[in-house]
Amino acid sequence: ITYSFAATNSGNVTLTGVEITDGMAGLSALTYDWPGDDGVLAPGDTVTATATYTVTQDDMNSGALVNLATATGTAPDATDVSSEDFEVVYLEQNSSMTLVKSTDSVITAAGQTITYDFTVTNDGNQTLYGVVIEDLLPGLSDIEYGPWPGDDERVLQPGESVDASATYVVTQAD
Repeated sequence: ITYSFAATNSGNVTLTGVEITDGMAGLSALTYDWPGDDGVLAPGDTVTATATYTVTQDDMNSGALVNLATATGTAPDATDVSSEDFEVVYLEQNSSMTLVKSTDSVITAAGQTITYDFTVTNDGNQTLYGVVIEDLLPGLSDIEYGPWPGDDERVLQPGESVDASATYVVTQAD
């Protein structure tokens, strides 16, 4: 995200020591475009600045970024003046997963075992918690998961997948 800042001296005296501060963690240093001397704004003058921020997964999970900036300066009588403004950036959230169930088993008689393979993929842009595969096939074994890609079981970050498998013994009724 590229943030743009503008601070205008709306008073009738020149301000010195003008700066724009933004305490957002991870924000780059501000790059200023001064109308005259650095840190000085004559009445009616505006300084602009830009900074960039790289959106994190925690940001995507929260759904919005609230960013507060403050412009400060000093009047000739040593009075500090300031103004602040904030910007909210809403992050489009997309929770989505894909489940693929497959088997390579070829069954020719009752009593043989089918092994089902499952792959769950987080194809959204939010972290998914409590991921579990449920299969309602009567007689299916417990679903056994392979290693989870992260440190936490049942959690998939965007783009991550987990594999699992279960077995089923074919009956004569099948």
